[in-house]
Amino acid sequence: MKIKFIAAFLLIIISHSLFAASFDCQKAGTAIEKSICNNEEVSALDSDLSNIYKMAIAQNIDLKQSQREWVKERNLCTSDDCLLKEYNNRISFIKQLLPQKNEQGNVVNTQPDSSKNVVQPDAAGSSVKEELPILKAAINPVVVQNPPPEEPVKKNNSGMVLIVLLLAIGGGIYFGLSSKCPKCKKWFSEKEIGKNLISSEQGRKTVTREDKHRNSKGEVTNTVHRKEQIDVLTKTYEIFHECKNCQHKWETLESKETEL
Repeated sequence: MKIKFIAAFLLIIISHSLFAASFDCQKAGTAIEKSICNNEEVSALDSDLSNIYKMAIAQNIDLKQSQREWVKERNLCTSDDCLLKEYNNRISFIKQLLPQKNEQGNVVNTQPDSSKNVVQPDAAGSSVKEELPILKAAINPVVVQNPPPEEPVKKNNSGMVLIVLLLAIGGGIYFGLSSKCPKCKKWFSEKEIGKNLISSEQGRKTVTREDKHRNSKGEVTNTVHRKEQIDVLTKTYEIFHECKNCQHKWETLESKETEL
């Protein structure tokens, strides 16, 4: 008994959360279909549009291509306000194409009057062809759709995020190992407590230089590599370290080279 009650309760919740539309909301798969089903006013307009579209098709008003283009335009909507505007405009447009009735309930003929195409004599006795009103565009409208806005190219940042993550992990491991105490072996425990200059030597070394040649537009046209002798100053320091955990002390040597 409880299972039947719960099932009935869930069915009531689902039926209230999915409003009636021109399609089965329980089978809504796309984001736009779910947006239509989740808004009562938009869902009602979708049903109205479906009915009035069928009326127009039944009266040989060709709207198939126009309807396809409108659906593409509608699918670009990202808010309920946009959907409401699109549905209201489309319903008003199709209503204008349907035959109108007068006060007596008779259908007003919206087709072109063929009698107006008959040649009638004017007052001077000459034949003048009465201009035929152009109503074909109203019956078979050519809907000019604005091209959909170009969607911004979505950059795939997953590769960049992975590279940054790997660099961060590698940097953490390198810093942890370089700051490990040689006695207690704990990472991130080293601190520098002083240093002493042991030697300072001046010498020469060979380096590779790169020269880039550019044209008048600033574009690189040629790259030349050359060897060059330079003067350098090499300083050697004795670095004193202490462990933050076990207070163990040790020394290391460090050399720094400066181009003169």
